Parts: sequence; structure tokens; C-alpha cells
Amino acid sequence: MNLSMVDDSRAALVSSMAIFATPSSTVAVPTPPPPPVPSSGYDLPVQGLQTGHFDTIHVTAIICLVGSLLCAIATIVLTVAANQWRMSAFYAWTTGDRVLIYMAVFDGLFNLTHMMDHGLYLAQRDHVRPRQLCAFFGFALSVLVIAQNVLVCFLALEACLMVFRLRPPNFGRHDWRPLAASLGPGVLFSAVAWALDKLGPSGAFCYLDPIKGSLFLMAFTTIFLIGVGLFNLVFYAVTVIRLRVADQHNRKQLGSRTQLGRSVNKTAWTCTYFIVSFFAQWLPMILYGAWAMRGHPPFELFMAVTTFTNLGGFFNLLLFSYIRLKKRRASHLSRQNAVRKRAGQRSVRAARAQVSTRRPAPAHGGDQLRRLNGDSDTMESLAYSKVNACV
Repeated sequence: MNLSMVDDSRAALVSSMAIFATPSSTVAVPTPPPPPVPSSGYDLPVQGLQTGHFDTIHVTAIICLVGSLLCAIATIVLTVAANQWRMSAFYAWTTGDRVLIYMAVFDGLFNLTHMMDHGLYLAQRDHVRPRQLCAFFGFALSVLVIAQNVLVCFLALEACLMVFRLRPPNFGRHDWRPLAASLGPGVLFSAVAWALDKLGPSGAFCYLDPIKGSLFLMAFTTIFLIGVGLFNLVFYAVTVIRLRVADQHNRKQLGSRTQLGRSVNKTAWTCTYFIVSFFAQWLPMILYGAWAMRGHPPFELFMAVTTFTNLGGFFNLLLFSYIRLKKRRASHLSRQNAVRKRAGQRSVRAARAQVSTRRPAPAHGGDQLRRLNGDSDTMESLAYSKVNACV
């Protein structure tokens, strides 16, 4: 009985092994479940953490932000010092100095908030939590970036209108026009994005959530920045062309180079600096946004975004140095021309006094008198032409 049962079990085992050994048999391998679809930026991996670039990204960003913050503070201090520390007369300063202060304040606040954002990423080695704090960082970043770009557009528009209207721009009481124009769109855009829950971690810092706010992100990184660049380029080009046409008209009437011609060159160089500084700071962001629409941008382009977009204070300090250098040269030339004018007037008075006291010679006294009068008139016209040419 026992032997028959053993034989039966052996036969069953051999038959089962034969079934598994047949070529037509298949072994069921469990398939892994599909990866979950990310619902927000918190489901995305932290950029650079798996590739070893995490510290490089955030340390570079913090270094650039600290340098930019120091440059913004230096711009404010030097501008106030150039106006003899008279903060009570702030609205009596020149338009350029006030605009520099506004740009430096915007950039300083941007540097502070963005520095805390990168610092939390570096300390936690994860996305910034809680979500409300990350949304606040994204809100502040969006408001300040849009404010700086819209303020530059406002200045380009006012410069163009000033050339055509031939009167200084009207900024309103306490400069409410440029401040409202720059802060209004940024606050509105950021408030709508926050209300619709579009703000969050983007992978390396808090801004627009790439999952929930992909449309908002594309609108900013491509449409808005490209529009700002083209707006500035067109209006500054129209301003320079208008000034050149007016200068050519004056040359036909006066027959020499006028003060307007020098103003054209100064305006052209200033406009060129604005355009170059804008594209140097924001062109990597434009390229990154356009590349992200087609695929994953390279790491080098991302590092260019991290570096150049965080150097706004440095560009503002360069602008301050450029304006101060031009003013210093202009004041030096005005002092030189004032000295020449006084010397010319003294020479004219001395020549006329000499003519009035000298008795003309009987033979050729009339010719000598005419020669002295001609020399004095030539000297006087030369002195005044030099002064008027450099005013």
C-alpha cells in the first residue's frame, strides 16, 4: 500500500516536471506597476540631487545672490551720497537717480527672498515645505521679476514720448505712475496664480509649479520675456531714430554739429546698455523656456539661468557707474567751457579798450581799426560758439 502511493507520487512529480520543461510552457512574471503620474511639483525629483549637481546649483545661486545684494546696497548708498544724503528731497532728485533707487530696491528684495528659498533647499535637501511657504516665495519672486521688467518697459515708453512731445515725462505725485505700472501687473498675475494654486516648487526653487502651472510658466518664460525684450528694442530704436532725424535737420540749418547730435550719441549708448543688460540677464531664461517646450534643457543652460538671472544688482551698479561717469565728464567740460568763456570775454574787452584808447595813425589808421574790430568779433564769436556747442 505504501509502495504504491510512493510510486503514484513520483509519477505525478515527473509529469509535472515534464509539463514545465516543455518549450510551449510560459512562466508568468509579475509586471511592475506603472509609475504614478505626478500631480504637483512635489512629486518631481529635486533637480541635481541624483546627478550630484545639487550643491553646485544652490551654492552658485547663493553666491550670485549675495553679490547682487551687495551691489544693490552699494547702488543705493552711492546714489544717496551723490545727492548729498538729502533723502527728504528725494522727489527733487533727477529721474535717473530715482529710477536707480527703485530698481535697486526691487532687486534687493528679490535677492533676499530668493536667497532664503535656495538656502532652505540646501538645508533640507528637499523641496521647500510647507507648501504655503513655497507659494509665498513664488509669489514674491513673480512680483519682483515682473516689476523690474515692466519698469524698464515704462522707461522706454516715456523716453520715446519725451522725444516726440519735447517735454519731460510726467511720473505723477510721488512717482505713482511708474510704481503702479510696475507693481500692478506683477501683483495681479501672482495673485491669480496663487489663488488658482499654480505656485510651488519648480525643481530647484519655488516659483510656478511645472505640473499645475505649466501654462503660466510658459507664458512667463517665453511670451512675457520675449515681449519685454522686443518692446524695449522697438521703442529705444524709435527714440534714437527720431533724435537722429532732428539732429540732421539742425545740421542743415546751422551747418555744424549741434548739442542735439551729442545727445543722440549719449541716448544711443544709454539705450544700447539697457538692451544689452536686459538680454544678458534674461536671455538664458528665454532660451530655457523655449527649449523646455520641446524637450529637457541641458544642465549648462540651467546653470546659465541660475547665474545671470541672479545678477540684477550687478547690472544696476554698472548702470549707476555709467551714468555717474557721463555726468562727471559733462560737468568737467562745462567748467572748462566756462573758463574759456570768461577768458574770451576778457580778451574781447581788452581788445575793445585798446582800440578805443589808441589814436589811429594818419596813413592807415582806418585799416588798423577795422583789423582790430574784426579780430575782436572773431574771438567773441569763437568763444560763444565753443560754449554753445558744449552746453
